[in-house]
Amino acid sequence: MYLVVDEHWHHVMLWSDRFCNGARWTVVIVTDFFEGATIVRLRSCHGMHLVVDEHWHHVMLWSDRFCDSARWTVVIVINVSG
Repeated sequence: MYLVVDEHWHHVMLWSDRFCNGARWTVVIVTDFFEGATIVRLRSCHGMHLVVDEHWHHVMLWSDRFCDSARWTVVIVINVSG
């Protein structure tokens, strides 16, 4: 599953197709920050961490950074065109 943003840039969701526009936008924006990383935790400016629910269908903000669902695998996509 890939973390993507919807076409209106209002909602973050999990999606199975890494080549959809939302996933491509997400990868392009964060590639420089995650270069060399394999696993990251994404934290908001309010100290909340992006986590996935137990069924891997929804993402949400959570205060516990040590839960396993706060860990995200980094996949760098070199060719983002088409």
